[in-house]
Amino acid sequence: MKGELIALVMDLEIRQHTAGAKSLDDVMRLLYAKYYKKSQRGFTDWEFRKACEEIAGAALCEILDCYAYGTVEMDFARYLDHAGLKFAGPERETAKGYLGIHTKAIEGRVVIIRVTEGSPAYDQGLNVNDELIAVDGYRVELDSLAARVEETEPGSRLEITVARAEKLRTIPVILGAKEVTESKIVRISNPTAAQKQLYESWLLAPWDPPQKDCHKDAESTNK
Repeated sequence: MKGELIALVMDLEIRQHTAGAKSLDDVMRLLYAKYYKKSQRGFTDWEFRKACEEIAGAALCEILDCYAYGTVEMDFARYLDHAGLKFAGPERETAKGYLGIHTKAIEGRVVIIRVTEGSPAYDQGLNVNDELIAVDGYRVELDSLAARVEETEPGSRLEITVARAEKLRTIPVILGAKEVTESKIVRISNPTAAQKQLYESWLLAPWDPPQKDCHKDAESTNK
């Protein structure tokens, strides 16, 4: 999740520095062309940093040093403001299902690469290198596993089928609870032209939606 949030604020910061002309997509295209296509390899953290700053045309020390590689809490409000957005209303605490595993796709398989100590997965028998096959009889997909666990009530029992040492086994796991803070994001009242422009290029939606022609609708209805 942290990586997704870093990507979000990085994208907004690059758009802010380039007046919406560039984005994180341009960074990824640059990295793909420079390292994968040209050199047939991945890229280092330092090369990612240089690419981000090259596209942005500015140093991005706060995001990279404090947030990505540090433990400083992200100032989301600052980056949302670039696009004329803000947090609204009181934050709401909700409990979501919690398993405590980190997974990765390896040659088409969903494999556990880390189990959090003291988590339901740790206490009830899931191990690193287990291949996740199914949850409650349904095939596991990497891109939907986390959402499925979070949407299941804490305290619910899941039958998790794994492949371990070439043998299939089904392990019952009682989900724990993870407290999640939910906030609502809304548009500010008086955006600048720059904020509107960034909002529209980022979300691909107009700040001011086209007005419905009520007179035209009335004519159509009366025909």
